[in-house]
Amino acid sequence: MTAESSIAAAAPSPTATAETSKSRRQKLQQQCLEPCPSRSTAFGDQHVEAWLFLLGITEEHIRAHISTLQSEAAQPKDEASSSSCSEIVNESESATIPLDKDGWQVATEDILRAGSTGTDGRKEERQDDEWKVVKSKKARRRKDDETASTVSAPNSPELDSKQGSSTPASGDSSPNPDVGADTVEHGGSKDQDASVKPPTPTSQQQYPNLSSRDIEQVAKDVERSFIGPAFKPLSTASKSHRRAQLSHLILTTLSRHPALSYFQGYHDILSILLLALSPSPSSPSPRDQAILELAASRLSLHVIRDSMTRDLLPVMGQLKLLSRLLHLADPPVAALVDRAAPLPFFALPWLLTLLTHDTIHVGVMQRAVEFVLAFGPGAAVYLCAAVLLLRRAEVMQEDEEDAAVLHAVLGRMPLVCVDWAEAEAESAMYTDPDVELPSLAADRARAAKGTPVSTLLEHTVALLHRFPLHALHADTLMGPASALFTWPALFDADPDTLDWSEAAARAEEALEGPTDRIVLDPHPPPDPDDPPTDADSEKHPKRNNAREAPHNARVLAVVGISGLLVAALFTASQSPAAVAGKAEETRRVLTLIVSLLSSWGRVVGGAR
Repeated sequence: MTAESSIAAAAPSPTATAETSKSRRQKLQQQCLEPCPSRSTAFGDQHVEAWLFLLGITEEHIRAHISTLQSEAAQPKDEASSSSCSEIVNESESATIPLDKDGWQVATEDILRAGSTGTDGRKEERQDDEWKVVKSKKARRRKDDETASTVSAPNSPELDSKQGSSTPASGDSSPNPDVGADTVEHGGSKDQDASVKPPTPTSQQQYPNLSSRDIEQVAKDVERSFIGPAFKPLSTASKSHRRAQLSHLILTTLSRHPALSYFQGYHDILSILLLALSPSPSSPSPRDQAILELAASRLSLHVIRDSMTRDLLPVMGQLKLLSRLLHLADPPVAALVDRAAPLPFFALPWLLTLLTHDTIHVGVMQRAVEFVLAFGPGAAVYLCAAVLLLRRAEVMQEDEEDAAVLHAVLGRMPLVCVDWAEAEAESAMYTDPDVELPSLAADRARAAKGTPVSTLLEHTVALLHRFPLHALHADTLMGPASALFTWPALFDADPDTLDWSEAAARAEEALEGPTDRIVLDPHPPPDPDDPPTDADSEKHPKRNNAREAPHNARVLAVVGISGLLVAALFTASQSPAAVAGKAEETRRVLTLIVSLLSSWGRVVGGAR
């Protein structure tokens, strides 16, 4: 046997590699459900490796992305900004006029009075007659000093001695430090060049594919991140540093993939990703930064893609899927939910943020995110149903008919705690300079009696096994480009043969394409008790025309017969009432009125 044949025999086949990958994923899924008595994540010290495997990130991908980051950093930063600079700025950089400590060019009256003659003696062809000389405080103070020296008596010996002693040293020291700063000759340009720093690129230059509006919205949401009892261990300085890292991670991901649309709550998910994959609050190394950016891209494009479209229609489709799941799992609770709204809108924050916004412990947030990574995007729908069913006994006691009150009751997040008891043994009183809400202290005091997160995840898996997506007829609500359907084929494939660049291109194409490729039926079902609207009239013209025909006939009958009655009464009023011999005329009028009334009854009765 040759060396090549032995190597080929020892190398695993693609089928074996796919089976190994699938078995490892199943192992990690089982590990997600196990209680964690001494750690916040289900994977313990190996959680970074486990998260990277669940996202399909290999060491080769990390090295390639590090090379990409290094090549981007090596590119000159001034290329993009040089084209945007005006001519006057470019000319000022090469000018021989000295600079002050703030980088402003200082032109004295002598330079400006020189007209078209430059400091180097060459003739300039600029027309500067329209420039207005503005004197600064320094220039006025220096002018006053010069005036005072010339007005003094020239024959004064004291003045002559002072001038003689001070003139040679004027270049070294000056009684006015500002004057010395303004009169630096060009021979010291080396120090000036060292003091002038290159301009810092703006956010628009760092993230060219984002608008200023998107950058401002991200900045507002990031400023509200890392707030609450879950982030109590972080100091104020650590929070500020983490917010800077989070902002860069979000903006970098959105700029690399312009098809992604930002939504409020996206920063909550990436904040947990940042804490899980970069535990150290210090600036991440190039390897850690590459891992963070790759994980954020994979998560955004392939796991929560349905939430990052141009609108929320795919999320509405998932809410409709949640409603079907509740009707199958617990019809009484589903009926209560239907009383509040046509769709379970109270669960929208849970679905968008993967429970990373409303829980009070970072460990619960990390367990929820890694559960969705292990079981796929559809697990978020089942997780929302399990959260609601945890409070079944409480919500079924509600007899409130007001939809707004029901919405508030259903949207109340149950108390989900970590699996270990000692983490909740700390004081319930909570003081945070960023948050001053008394209710947070009460919630934390009751957290020890909450449901363990492992119990919540077990209930979620039970729902997933009892009512899989095909039992909910998910293909009638969500389109073929939905992450619910693309995720299994993508993450169960052989990682060695999977082209992630092509997968990312397909994901961006789905985001930029028509929405009906992602969601088919996002709209809530019509309420039978509601009257038909104008939209219903356009959708069902025959049904509404049949309903309006009797109404139109009655209206015409009322108008026509009323006109005939008025005409008959007018004719009767024209006949002389005092003449008793005209009884025949009066009888004809009464006969006409009776006939009109009978015709009224026939027309109205037939219209009904």
